[in-house]
Amino acid sequence: MENTKFENKNICRECGGKCCKKCGCDYSTDNFQDLSMKALEEILSEGKISIVAALNIKKSKNGNKFIIPFLYLRARNKKRNIVDLLSLKSECSMLTKDGCPYSLEERPKGGVNLIPYIDGCFPYEEPLKIVKGFEKYQSTLSKMVKRLTGKTVDQKLREDIENLFYDITIGNFEYVSDRERKEIAPLLYDLADIYPEICRKGIDRAKKSQVVLRRK
Repeated sequence: MENTKFENKNICRECGGKCCKKCGCDYSTDNFQDLSMKALEEILSEGKISIVAALNIKKSKNGNKFIIPFLYLRARNKKRNIVDLLSLKSECSMLTKDGCPYSLEERPKGGVNLIPYIDGCFPYEEPLKIVKGFEKYQSTLSKMVKRLTGKTVDQKLREDIENLFYDITIGNFEYVSDRERKEIAPLLYDLADIYPEICRKGIDRAKKSQVVLRRK
């Protein structure tokens, strides 16, 4: 890769980091020498990376939708947890007024993959290829989710879905870009279809909290 293709500070300065303000960059397994449980624990303890999930929506033979989460690592977003399987994506926690603090060589591969362009960055490779290497670490990441949260991946995902609908209902969009608010809409319909009771629980909890605030 030629650095001039993948880094143009003049364009990024004029842009202001729209991609970075939408979300932190995805990591590739190539970014790490070791992803054993011990190494992963040390990586996460630095507070700069989260375990996240891509949600693969499938259909059973009878036509019912279901979700298979694919776990991987991403630069930590602002106001997000060490295990952040699903939430409104927010601004990268590493973003500074001077841009990304990492050199191109240190940057998550998902960020290096972005080619700067005046109308917005675009990926050089298919983004899913960047995280594909985490396929063989699904068990390790699942065990780490359990260790850090006390919950299985499915339990944590359900909790995150409820909190997502809670945040949207109360309008908690701190550090969330307009682009993210638009792009998450199709997923919300799928989640409401697959997990109706959990989504309703988040909405009802939000409405109750708003009633309490009004009474105060």
